[in-house]
Amino acid sequence: MVDVYSAQEAFITGTLGSLTQVISIDERSIGSSDEGWPITSKLRQAYKKLINV
Repeated sequence: MVDVYSAQEAFITGTLGSLTQVISIDERSIGSSDEGWPITSKLRQAYKKLINV
């Protein structure tokens, strides 16, 4: 879990939620909302483009 707790970004995927950023795991913050989630955002944009949303 050390790798997870020290992650700069994390996300989950699913059929209804597409890509959703994870802001905490076990009450430990993941990344910073001040920095945003650039990789997750890019992946979400690419996914939306792929499915034409």
